[in-house]
Amino acid sequence: MMSTNTEKNIKAPDLLSNCIILAESDPLEMAKIRLNIDLEFRNRIKVVKNYNELLLNVVKEVPRLLILGKIDQLNYFQICQECHKIHKDLPIVLLSRQEVINDSFYQVVKGYGVTDIISNDFAKLNQLLQALDLREQPTKILRSEQIATGKMMLAALEEIVTASNNYFGALAQGNYWRKSQARVVDEFPFIQRWSADHFGKLNCDARMLEKELTVAEIRSLRVWVQFFIGECERTIVDYKTILNNSALSSLAKDLLNKPS
Repeated sequence: MMSTNTEKNIKAPDLLSNCIILAESDPLEMAKIRLNIDLEFRNRIKVVKNYNELLLNVVKEVPRLLILGKIDQLNYFQICQECHKIHKDLPIVLLSRQEVINDSFYQVVKGYGVTDIISNDFAKLNQLLQALDLREQPTKILRSEQIATGKMMLAALEEIVTASNNYFGALAQGNYWRKSQARVVDEFPFIQRWSADHFGKLNCDARMLEKELTVAEIRSLRVWVQFFIGECERTIVDYKTILNNSALSSLAKDLLNKPS
């Protein structure tokens, strides 16, 4: 069980997007859902097929709505909990394969943070999307903070690696990450829980993946990234500016900031 008292310091994006995320692992079910949703909504749906992809896109897109089907054989209560740690006001509609949803099950689902539950009646889903009026301008998020787990920060670091692949070879990146780690690990021992191989592949202690990171731990990662950028700027001046101008998520860009 994760602590609810962990310090938070990652700012959420300023605006909600009009994106709708559809999470469904079964390609046949996914195709059926898309086929039966009206075209005006279908064009704005982003499909995710697994749990990690879902969490990353909830961070990057800040969606207006999550339509949650069956994904990775996971408990949807857990999925809702994790998504609401990232974006607490995210509406989640559970798409059930049951034809009839009884009141007791409906109340249980609502208790776990699901906004609504709909059977495979796509007319009802279309009505819901219409009621949300997703054609309106994006609205402000009511909160200013979000939690970052080890898994989320690893994904953010991997975004930096992917963006850097356009400028540096895998061997060079691996060298830069490991050299930077060696320079900061004495002062920031938390970095010992992270690793970079010779080809720039990043990883972390498995126990860190589901853990909510503290302010100090995230600061340690920022320091590591700053030293990595410093290594890159020996070759490309203003490399930090290049990364800031690339298509990184808010979490990844937050890592580019100098620690306070």
